Amino acid sequence: MAELYAMSAGENASSISTGYHSVQICFVTMPDLSSDAGPDDVIGTIAQASGGGGPKRNRSAELCADVVDSNCRPSKRFRTIDASKNGPATASDEYTVGWVCALPLEMAAAKEMLDQIHPDLPHQDAADHNNYILGQIQGHNVVIACLPAGIYGTTTAATVAKDLLRTFKSIRFGLLVGIGGGAPSRTNDIRLGDIVVSQPTGTSGGAIQYDRGKTVQDGEFHRTGSLNSPPQVLLTALSRLQTEHYTRKSQIPQYLSEMVQKTPEMKKKFSYQGSSNDCLYQAEYEHTEQDSTYDQCERTHMIQRDARDDTDPVIHYGTIASGNQVIKHGKTRDRLATELGALCFEMEAAGLQDFPCLIVRGICDYSDSHKNKKWQEYSAATAAAFAKELLSFVRPNKVLEEKPIQQLVSVAKEHLQVAADHREVSFQQLSEHKRTNHTLESRPLDLPIVHEACYDSADVQNSPKCESGTRIRVQEMIHNWADDNSGEPFFWLVGPAGTGKSTIARTVADSLAKKEQLAAGYFYKRGEQGRNDTTQLFPTLAAQLNKTITRFKSCLQKSLVGLDRDAWEKKSLETQFNQLLWHPLADLSLDPSPPTKVIIIDALDECECPGNLEQALNLLAKLGTVNTQDPNAPAELREFIKDASNVVASFGSMIDQTPLQIYTALVLFCPVASKVRERYWNQRLPNLPRICGVKSDWDALRQTLEGHTDSVWAVTFSPDGQVVASASRDHTVRLWDAATGAPRQTLEGHTSYVHAVAFSPDGQVVASASYDHTVRLWDAATGAPRQTLEGHTDYVIAVAFSPDGQVVASASYDHTVRLWDAATGAPRQTLEGFSRTLAFDQCSNTRLLTDFGVADVVTGSLTAEPYPRGE
Repeated sequence: MAELYAMSAGENASSISTGYHSVQICFVTMPDLSSDAGPDDVIGTIAQASGGGGPKRNRSAELCADVVDSNCRPSKRFRTIDASKNGPATASDEYTVGWVCALPLEMAAAKEMLDQIHPDLPHQDAADHNNYILGQIQGHNVVIACLPAGIYGTTTAATVAKDLLRTFKSIRFGLLVGIGGGAPSRTNDIRLGDIVVSQPTGTSGGAIQYDRGKTVQDGEFHRTGSLNSPPQVLLTALSRLQTEHYTRKSQIPQYLSEMVQKTPEMKKKFSYQGSSNDCLYQAEYEHTEQDSTYDQCERTHMIQRDARDDTDPVIHYGTIASGNQVIKHGKTRDRLATELGALCFEMEAAGLQDFPCLIVRGICDYSDSHKNKKWQEYSAATAAAFAKELLSFVRPNKVLEEKPIQQLVSVAKEHLQVAADHREVSFQQLSEHKRTNHTLESRPLDLPIVHEACYDSADVQNSPKCESGTRIRVQEMIHNWADDNSGEPFFWLVGPAGTGKSTIARTVADSLAKKEQLAAGYFYKRGEQGRNDTTQLFPTLAAQLNKTITRFKSCLQKSLVGLDRDAWEKKSLETQFNQLLWHPLADLSLDPSPPTKVIIIDALDECECPGNLEQALNLLAKLGTVNTQDPNAPAELREFIKDASNVVASFGSMIDQTPLQIYTALVLFCPVASKVRERYWNQRLPNLPRICGVKSDWDALRQTLEGHTDSVWAVTFSPDGQVVASASRDHTVRLWDAATGAPRQTLEGHTSYVHAVAFSPDGQVVASASYDHTVRLWDAATGAPRQTLEGHTDYVIAVAFSPDGQVVASASYDHTVRLWDAATGAPRQTLEGFSRTLAFDQCSNTRLLTDFGVADVVTGSLTAEPYPRGE
C-alpha cells in the first residue's frame, strides 16, 4: 500500500495552467513493505497553489472544483488521510457542509466516508455543546455532528443544528444522513439496505411532519408540518446523479467495499446482511414474541418478493415522513404512507426547518412490529455512501457562491418579523371590525312597531286561551300543518264572530312558542290605534323575526342600509314588505337547512282598512315562495333550481377541487339549453366564446367517476346514499362522494382483482371480495383495514352483510359459501355449494339466499330449494 504525502514543488514535478499563478503536481508512489501490494495499488495526487510570492494559503476547495467539474473519477482506491493528530486545524469558517447524524453508528459510517480527517478545532462557541468529526469529502470541508447519546427526536435535532451554526458560520447546506424505517408497497419495492432520498413532489418539499397539525370538525386531523425543499444546489446535483445512474453503476458498492477493506473491524456489521434476513410480513401480522428476531414469526405471513439480480442497494426518491414517535405498526405505516405518499419514516428531519438540507435514509426495518437492529449498521453505511457520491456532483466553487445558512436564517427572521407585524396590524383591524359589527348588531332596531299587537304583549298574554281538552281537533290540524314542510304555506281559520278563533290563535301561538316554532304574531283589535290598520304590520313582524330567527338581524340590517325610521310610515306597503321581510328572508333561504317558522295574524276582520289589508295579504303570500323547495314556487325558479342541481351533480368533483373556477369555466361546458348557462353566460372568460361539442341539453348521465386504472367490476351505494363504492381489476376499492363525485378513499391491500363490494347496514364498514382468495373489511370513514377473512381456496366472487350487520357471507369458486363474524373476522359456518350471487332476506337476519338454496346462517342447513332460473 502507499501513503499520500504533501510535497513542495521541486524535482520531477510538472506544472499545469490554472486560474492561479502556478500549480505544481507531484506523483509519489511508495510501496507498503508489510504487504504484497504493488506500486499501482495507490496513486496519490498532491496539489499546492501559490500566488505571486505571497503567503501560501489552503486552496483545496478551489482546485477540486476544476477536478470535479471534469467529471473524472479516480480508478484507484484512495486511503483516508488522517491529519487529526498532525498539522494545523482548518479554520471554522472554511467548512461549508454540515452533516448531521442521530446515532453513533451513523457517525461511524460517515467518518469512514471522509477522504481526509482534520484536527479538532482548538476552540468552539461556548454555547455549542456538540462534539464534531471534521474532514473533507470530494473537495468539501465537512462537519459531522451527532445527537447526544440516547436522546432522539425533532427537538434534539433542531438543537444540534442550531449549535453547529454557532461555531461554523460558513455552512451553506446540510445533509441529514442515517437510518429509517421503510414503507414498501406494490409501486415501491423497498428492501432493507435500500436508500430513500428526500425529493420534492407536487404536495411536499420532500419531507413532511406527520404528527403536527390540528384537529378540526368531526375529529379530522389536518397536517400542517410540511418542510421546505432542499437547497437548489443539492437538487441540481441530485438531478445530475440520477442522470449518471441511467448509464453507469452507482459508486456506492465501491465506497462500501473500500470502507471494510480499510477498517476490517467494520466488516461483520457494516456489510450486507443477506436476503434471508430481509423479511417483510403482512401489515396485519403482529410480532408477538419478546425477542427481536424473526425466528418465532410464521413464514406463511411473509410477503413473497422476486429475488434481485444483485445485492447492491436501490435508491428511491420521494417523500420522507418525520415525527417524534417510532412507527412500529404495519397498518399505521400503510395508512400514513398512503395518506402522505411517504417512502420511509424517521424522527429528526422535522426539527431542521431552519437548516436547509437533504435527507438520506438507509432502510433498516419496515416500520412494523418486526423491527430488529441487525440491518442498522449496513443501512447507515449505504446512506453515508450515497451522500459521498452526491457530493462528487456538487462543485465546491458553486457552494461558495451560496449564502451561509446563518445569513439565510437572519433574512428569513426579518421577513417573518415583517409578516408578524403585518399580521398584528391585520388582527387589530379585524378586531376593530368585529367590535364595530358587534356594536351595530347590539344596537336596537329603530322600527315603528306596535308592541301591543305582538304575541308576547301583556294584552295578548292575559287574553283567554283554550281550556285543556277543548278544541283538540282543530289544534291538531294546525300543528300537523306547521310540521309538514311540503304542505300549503297558509292555514286559514275561518268562522263566524264569537266562535273562538282568536282564542285558538292565542293557544296555538303559545304552544308553537314553547317549541320555538313561532316566528312572529300580529293580533288586530278594532278601535285601538295601531292595531286596527296595516301601517305598522310589517315593521312589527320584522322586529319579532329579529328575536326568533338566527341571522335575521344581520340580513335585515343589510337590507335597511340608508333608510331612516321617520321615512317608514310614508313608504308603500310593498316597499316595507320587500325591505323588512322579503329580502332578509331571501338571504336566509341560502342556508342549507333553513328552520321552519310560523307567523300568526289574528282578527283580520278587525282591520279597519280592508283595501290595504288585501294588499298586505297578497304580499305575505309571496313568503311561501322564499323556500326554493316549495312546490308552489314560480315555475321558472323551480326549473332553475333543478338545472343547478344537474350542474352540481355533473361537475361536483371539479367544484370541490377548484371552487374559484366555477363561474369562469363550468358555464362553458353546461348544455346550450341550460338555465344556469343562460343566467351566467356573460360571466364566462371573454376569450372563450364557445366550446365545441357541448351537449344541447342534459342527458341521463350525471357523473363519471375516474381514478381506477383497470376495469370496474362492481358498484354499490352506502345505505344513506351518500357514498359510492367501486371494485376494480386494479386491486383497489374506491369510495366516492355520491353528490359531487369527488374521491373519498382508496382501499388498497388486495393482491389481485376485486370482484365484489358491499356496505354494512349502518354504512360504517365496507367488505370487498377478491381473486386473492380473501375478503377484506374496511373502515368506511377512514379507509383503514379492519379484518382480512382468510379461508377460501379459490377466487372470492360475492360478499354480503346480514341485515343486522353481524354476519358477512362470501361465495367462492372453491364451491363454498363461508359465514364470518363481522366484528372479529372469525369463521362461523362453511356451506357446501357453488353460488355466483348472495343476498340476505331483509326480513330475517338468519336467511341467506344462494344459487343452491336458502340457508340458515345459524345452523348452516338448507331451508328451501334454489329458485328456478329463467331460460
